[in-house]
Amino acid sequence: VFAPVTIYNLTINCVGGGSFTVSEAGKDGLFEQYEEGTELMITTVVNKVTEFVMGTEASGEMYFTPEFAIVMNKDLNITLEFAQKDYICGWDNFFDGATNSRPADYLSVDYALAEDSSNIPALEMYYTYLPGAPHSGWWNRDGEGLIWIRVNETGDQTTYDNDSTKFFKDQGYYLQTAFSTKGYKTDVTFLISMKGSYRYYHEQLVQYSYNGMSWETVDTLTVNGGMQDYETVLPNTADQELVYVRVYPNLNGPFDMNRFFDTYGLYFDNIFFVAESTNAIQAPKAEGETVIYDIMGRRLMNAEHPGLYIINGQKTLVK
Repeated sequence: VFAPVTIYNLTINCVGGGSFTVSEAGKDGLFEQYEEGTELMITTVVNKVTEFVMGTEASGEMYFTPEFAIVMNKDLNITLEFAQKDYICGWDNFFDGATNSRPADYLSVDYALAEDSSNIPALEMYYTYLPGAPHSGWWNRDGEGLIWIRVNETGDQTTYDNDSTKFFKDQGYYLQTAFSTKGYKTDVTFLISMKGSYRYYHEQLVQYSYNGMSWETVDTLTVNGGMQDYETVLPNTADQELVYVRVYPNLNGPFDMNRFFDTYGLYFDNIFFVAESTNAIQAPKAEGETVIYDIMGRRLMNAEHPGLYIINGQKTLVK
Protein backbone atom coordinates (compact mmCIF):
# COMPACT_ATOMS: atom_id res chain seq x y z
CA VAL A 1 0.00 0.00 0.00
CA PHE A 2 1.41 3.34 -1.02
CA ALA A 3 0.68 6.57 0.81
CA PRO A 4 -0.97 9.17 -1.43
CA VAL A 5 1.36 11.88 -2.73
CA THR A 6 0.14 15.43 -2.28
CA ILE A 7 0.79 17.69 -5.26
CA TYR A 8 0.84 21.49 -5.07
CA ASN A 9 0.71 24.07 -7.86
CA LEU A 10 3.39 26.70 -8.48
CA THR A 11 2.40 29.81 -10.43
CA ILE A 12 4.89 32.62 -11.06
CA ASN A 13 4.12 35.83 -12.96
CA CYS A 14 6.46 38.68 -13.90
CA VAL A 15 5.52 42.36 -13.91
CA GLY A 16 7.67 45.05 -15.53
CA GLY A 17 9.92 42.78 -17.60
CA GLY A 18 12.49 40.27 -16.41
CA SER A 19 12.10 36.52 -16.10
CA PHE A 20 13.10 33.69 -13.78
CA THR A 21 14.38 30.13 -13.49
CA VAL A 22 13.33 27.35 -11.12
CA SER A 23 16.01 25.05 -9.72
CA GLU A 24 14.31 21.82 -10.79
CA ALA A 25 11.41 20.60 -12.86
CA GLY A 26 8.29 19.14 -11.31
CA LYS A 27 5.64 16.69 -12.42
CA ASP A 28 5.86 15.60 -16.07
CA GLY A 29 9.06 17.62 -16.48
CA LEU A 30 7.19 20.91 -16.15
CA PHE A 31 7.58 23.74 -13.65
CA GLU A 32 3.97 23.86 -12.50
CA GLN A 33 3.27 21.02 -10.03
CA TYR A 34 5.47 19.63 -7.24
CA GLU A 35 5.24 17.03 -4.52
CA GLU A 36 4.67 18.28 -0.99
CA GLY A 37 7.90 19.30 0.73
CA THR A 38 9.88 19.95 -2.46
CA GLU A 39 12.49 22.65 -1.86
CA LEU A 40 13.13 25.00 -4.77
CA MET A 41 15.32 28.00 -5.56
CA ILE A 42 13.77 30.78 -7.63
CA THR A 43 16.36 32.85 -9.48
CA THR A 44 15.30 36.10 -11.13
CA VAL A 45 16.83 36.95 -14.51
CA VAL A 46 17.49 40.57 -15.45
CA ASN A 47 19.37 42.39 -18.19
CA LYS A 48 21.03 45.77 -18.62
CA VAL A 49 17.78 47.70 -18.32
CA THR A 50 15.72 45.68 -15.84
CA GLU A 51 16.24 45.32 -12.10
CA PHE A 52 14.50 43.00 -9.65
CA VAL A 53 12.47 44.88 -7.04
CA MET A 54 10.57 42.29 -5.03
CA GLY A 55 8.45 39.16 -5.10
CA THR A 56 5.09 38.74 -3.40
CA GLU A 57 3.21 35.52 -2.66
CA ALA A 58 -0.59 35.64 -2.65
CA SER A 59 -0.66 35.04 1.11
CA GLY A 60 1.44 38.16 1.69
CA GLU A 61 4.94 36.72 2.07
CA MET A 62 7.55 38.93 0.39
CA TYR A 63 10.97 38.25 -1.16
CA PHE A 64 13.60 40.94 -1.68
CA THR A 65 16.68 39.02 -2.85
CA PRO A 66 17.12 38.12 -6.54
CA GLU A 67 17.43 34.45 -5.54
CA PHE A 68 15.20 32.97 -2.85
CA ALA A 69 14.07 29.57 -1.54
CA ILE A 70 10.54 28.24 -1.34
CA VAL A 71 9.05 24.98 -0.01
CA MET A 72 6.03 23.44 -1.70
CA ASN A 73 3.79 22.90 1.32
CA LYS A 74 0.80 24.60 -0.32
CA ASP A 75 -0.23 26.10 -3.65
CA LEU A 76 2.01 29.11 -4.30
CA ASN A 77 1.17 32.07 -6.52
CA ILE A 78 4.14 34.43 -6.72
CA THR A 79 4.38 37.77 -8.53
CA LEU A 80 7.88 39.01 -9.38
CA GLU A 81 8.15 42.77 -9.83
CA PHE A 82 10.87 44.32 -11.96
CA ALA A 83 11.71 47.97 -12.63
CA GLN A 84 12.90 49.20 -16.01
CA LYS A 85 15.52 51.87 -16.37
CA ASP A 86 15.13 54.55 -19.02
CA TYR A 87 16.39 53.14 -22.31
CA ILE A 88 15.78 53.26 -26.06
CA CYS A 89 16.17 49.74 -27.42
CA GLY A 90 18.15 46.55 -26.94
CA TRP A 91 18.90 42.97 -27.92
CA ASP A 92 19.70 40.35 -25.29
CA ASN A 93 19.42 36.96 -26.99
CA PHE A 94 20.11 35.48 -30.38
CA PHE A 95 18.74 31.93 -30.17
CA ASP A 96 15.57 33.04 -31.92
CA GLY A 97 16.92 32.71 -35.45
CA ALA A 98 19.86 34.24 -37.25
CA THR A 99 17.97 36.42 -39.70
CA ASN A 100 19.31 39.86 -40.48
CA SER A 101 17.41 43.10 -39.82
CA ARG A 102 16.48 41.76 -36.40
CA PRO A 103 13.95 44.14 -34.79
CA ALA A 104 14.74 45.25 -31.26
CA ASP A 105 14.09 42.57 -28.64
CA TYR A 106 13.33 45.44 -26.24
CA LEU A 107 11.79 48.74 -27.30
CA SER A 108 11.02 51.45 -24.76
CA VAL A 109 7.42 52.62 -24.50
CA ASP A 110 8.92 56.12 -24.53
CA TYR A 111 10.58 55.59 -27.90
CA ALA A 112 9.58 58.51 -30.08
CA LEU A 113 8.85 56.46 -33.21
CA ALA A 114 7.48 53.29 -31.61
CA GLU A 115 4.13 53.79 -33.34
CA ASP A 116 5.82 53.69 -36.74
CA SER A 117 6.97 50.15 -37.50
CA SER A 118 9.23 51.36 -40.30
CA ASN A 119 11.36 53.18 -37.73
CA ILE A 120 11.70 50.48 -35.10
CA PRO A 121 15.45 49.88 -34.64
CA ALA A 122 16.85 46.77 -36.28
CA LEU A 123 20.25 45.16 -35.78
CA GLU A 124 22.07 44.64 -39.08
CA MET A 125 25.26 42.84 -40.02
CA TYR A 126 27.44 44.32 -42.75
CA TYR A 127 30.59 43.11 -44.51
CA THR A 128 33.40 45.65 -44.83
CA TYR A 129 34.50 44.11 -48.14
CA LEU A 130 31.02 44.70 -49.62
CA PRO A 131 29.53 47.55 -47.55
CA GLY A 132 26.65 48.43 -49.87
CA ALA A 133 23.95 46.30 -48.24
CA PRO A 134 23.28 44.23 -45.12
CA HIS A 135 24.88 40.81 -45.23
CA SER A 136 23.43 37.45 -44.31
CA GLY A 137 22.51 36.84 -40.67
CA TRP A 138 24.97 36.04 -37.95
CA TRP A 139 25.27 32.64 -36.33
CA ASN A 140 23.75 31.77 -32.96
CA ARG A 141 25.72 29.94 -30.30
CA ASP A 142 24.26 29.22 -26.85
CA GLY A 143 22.16 32.37 -26.75
CA GLU A 144 24.88 34.65 -28.08
CA GLY A 145 25.50 36.14 -31.49
CA LEU A 146 28.61 35.13 -33.44
CA ILE A 147 30.34 36.86 -36.35
CA TRP A 148 33.74 36.12 -37.79
CA ILE A 149 36.51 37.04 -40.22
CA ARG A 150 35.93 35.50 -43.62
CA VAL A 151 39.06 33.65 -44.67
CA ASN A 152 40.19 32.57 -48.14
CA GLU A 153 43.23 32.60 -50.37
CA THR A 154 42.06 34.99 -53.06
CA GLY A 155 40.03 37.66 -51.31
CA ASP A 156 37.01 37.12 -53.54
CA GLN A 157 35.05 34.92 -51.10
CA THR A 158 35.26 31.88 -53.37
CA THR A 159 38.09 29.67 -52.11
CA TYR A 160 38.61 28.50 -48.54
CA ASP A 161 41.46 26.54 -47.04
CA ASN A 162 41.96 25.06 -43.56
CA ASP A 163 45.73 25.45 -43.76
CA SER A 164 46.44 28.38 -41.43
CA THR A 165 49.63 29.26 -43.32
CA LYS A 166 47.53 30.13 -46.38
CA PHE A 167 44.82 32.19 -44.73
CA PHE A 168 43.98 35.44 -46.44
CA LYS A 169 42.88 38.02 -43.86
CA ASP A 170 39.69 39.47 -45.24
CA GLN A 171 38.07 42.60 -43.84
CA GLY A 172 35.44 41.09 -41.60
CA TYR A 173 31.90 41.83 -40.49
CA TYR A 174 30.40 44.51 -38.27
CA LEU A 175 27.10 45.32 -36.52
CA GLN A 176 25.05 48.45 -37.14
CA THR A 177 21.71 49.94 -36.11
CA ALA A 178 19.93 53.30 -36.10
CA PHE A 179 17.31 54.94 -33.88
CA SER A 180 15.77 58.28 -32.97
CA THR A 181 16.66 60.03 -29.72
CA LYS A 182 13.86 62.61 -29.87
CA GLY A 183 12.43 62.98 -26.38
CA TYR A 184 15.62 61.79 -24.66
CA LYS A 185 17.41 64.51 -22.72
CA THR A 186 20.77 62.84 -22.10
CA ASP A 187 23.42 61.53 -24.45
CA VAL A 188 23.10 57.85 -25.30
CA THR A 189 25.12 55.25 -23.39
CA PHE A 190 25.97 52.19 -25.48
CA LEU A 191 26.26 48.83 -23.67
CA ILE A 192 27.53 45.59 -25.19
CA SER A 193 29.09 42.31 -24.03
CA MET A 194 31.74 40.65 -26.23
CA LYS A 195 34.37 37.93 -26.26
CA GLY A 196 36.65 36.46 -28.90
CA SER A 197 37.51 32.92 -29.90
CA TYR A 198 39.87 32.93 -32.90
CA ARG A 199 38.90 34.50 -36.24
CA TYR A 200 38.25 37.97 -34.84
CA TYR A 201 39.80 41.42 -34.56
CA HIS A 202 40.92 42.27 -31.03
CA GLU A 203 40.05 45.96 -31.42
CA GLN A 204 36.46 46.97 -32.12
CA LEU A 205 35.68 50.63 -32.83
CA VAL A 206 32.48 52.21 -31.51
CA GLN A 207 31.37 54.73 -34.13
CA TYR A 208 28.31 56.91 -34.58
CA SER A 209 26.89 59.04 -37.37
CA TYR A 210 23.96 61.33 -38.10
CA ASN A 211 23.66 60.27 -41.75
CA GLY A 212 25.10 56.75 -41.97
CA MET A 213 28.00 57.94 -44.12
CA SER A 214 30.31 60.16 -42.04
CA TRP A 215 31.41 58.28 -38.94
CA GLU A 216 33.08 59.42 -35.72
CA THR A 217 35.01 56.97 -33.56
CA VAL A 218 34.36 57.53 -29.85
CA ASP A 219 35.87 54.40 -28.29
CA THR A 220 38.12 51.44 -29.01
CA LEU A 221 37.09 48.22 -27.26
CA THR A 222 39.81 45.63 -26.73
CA VAL A 223 38.32 42.15 -26.93
CA ASN A 224 39.91 38.93 -25.69
CA GLY A 225 38.70 35.55 -24.50
CA GLY A 226 35.98 35.59 -21.84
CA MET A 227 32.77 37.61 -22.05
CA GLN A 228 33.35 41.21 -20.96
CA ASP A 229 30.94 44.13 -20.53
CA TYR A 230 31.67 47.42 -22.28
CA GLU A 231 30.09 50.85 -21.84
CA THR A 232 30.55 53.90 -24.07
CA VAL A 233 28.88 57.33 -23.95
CA LEU A 234 28.02 58.68 -27.41
CA PRO A 235 28.48 62.49 -27.22
CA ASN A 236 26.00 64.92 -28.76
CA THR A 237 23.36 62.24 -29.32
CA ALA A 238 20.50 63.60 -27.19
CA ASP A 239 17.29 64.70 -28.95
CA GLN A 240 18.42 63.78 -32.49
CA GLU A 241 16.17 62.78 -35.38
CA LEU A 242 18.33 59.77 -36.18
CA VAL A 243 21.57 58.32 -34.81
CA TYR A 244 23.49 55.51 -36.50
CA VAL A 245 25.79 53.34 -34.38
CA ARG A 246 28.14 50.57 -35.44
CA VAL A 247 30.82 48.32 -33.94
CA TYR A 248 33.51 48.24 -36.61
CA PRO A 249 36.72 46.16 -36.58
CA ASN A 250 40.04 48.00 -36.55
CA LEU A 251 41.33 46.55 -39.81
CA ASN A 252 44.87 47.68 -39.00
CA GLY A 253 44.84 46.20 -35.51
CA PRO A 254 45.76 42.76 -34.18
CA PHE A 255 43.69 39.78 -35.19
CA ASP A 256 43.50 36.11 -34.27
CA MET A 257 42.84 33.65 -37.06
CA ASN A 258 44.85 30.45 -36.62
CA ARG A 259 41.83 28.13 -36.58
CA PHE A 260 38.92 27.61 -38.94
CA PHE A 261 35.75 26.30 -37.29
CA ASP A 262 32.21 27.65 -37.24
CA THR A 263 32.29 28.13 -33.46
CA TYR A 264 35.17 30.60 -33.70
CA GLY A 265 34.78 34.33 -34.06
CA LEU A 266 33.54 37.40 -32.18
CA TYR A 267 30.69 36.69 -29.76
CA PHE A 268 28.31 39.46 -28.73
CA ASP A 269 25.31 39.79 -26.42
CA ASN A 270 23.34 42.30 -24.31
CA ILE A 271 23.35 45.23 -26.72
CA PHE A 272 21.45 48.16 -25.19
CA PHE A 273 21.15 51.89 -25.80
CA VAL A 274 20.31 53.81 -22.63
CA ALA A 275 19.24 57.44 -22.21
CA GLU A 276 17.07 59.39 -19.80
CA SER A 277 13.55 60.09 -21.04
CA THR A 278 11.70 63.36 -20.48
CA ASN A 279 8.44 61.51 -19.82
CA ALA A 280 8.80 61.18 -16.03
CA ILE A 281 5.98 62.85 -14.12
CA GLN A 282 6.96 66.39 -13.21
CA ALA A 283 5.97 66.98 -9.59
CA PRO A 284 5.53 70.65 -8.62
CA LYS A 285 6.56 71.19 -5.03
CA ALA A 286 7.16 73.85 -2.45
CA GLU A 287 10.72 74.62 -1.43
CA GLY A 288 12.09 71.80 0.69
CA GLU A 289 9.07 69.57 0.06
CA THR A 290 9.41 65.97 -1.12
CA VAL A 291 6.63 64.94 -3.50
CA ILE A 292 6.10 61.24 -4.16
CA TYR A 293 3.97 59.48 -6.77
CA ASP A 294 3.65 55.80 -7.52
CA ILE A 295 4.37 54.62 -11.04
CA MET A 296 0.66 54.98 -11.90
CA GLY A 297 0.77 58.69 -11.03
CA ARG A 298 -1.01 58.50 -7.66
CA ARG A 299 0.21 60.94 -4.98
CA LEU A 300 1.61 59.21 -1.88
CA MET A 301 2.57 60.35 1.59
CA ASN A 302 5.75 58.25 1.57
CA ALA A 303 7.56 55.43 -0.24
CA GLU A 304 7.11 52.86 2.48
CA HIS A 305 7.46 49.74 0.33
CA PRO A 306 10.22 48.71 -2.09
CA GLY A 307 9.38 49.59 -5.67
CA LEU A 308 9.61 52.20 -8.40
CA TYR A 309 8.43 55.72 -7.53
CA ILE A 310 8.48 59.22 -8.96
CA ILE A 311 10.20 61.33 -6.30
CA ASN A 312 10.44 65.06 -7.04
CA GLY A 313 9.96 64.35 -10.72
CA GLN A 314 12.63 61.64 -10.98
CA LYS A 315 12.11 57.91 -11.37
CA THR A 316 13.59 56.36 -8.23
CA LEU A 317 13.99 52.72 -7.24
CA VAL A 318 13.41 52.25 -3.50
CA LYS A 319 14.73 48.99 -2.05
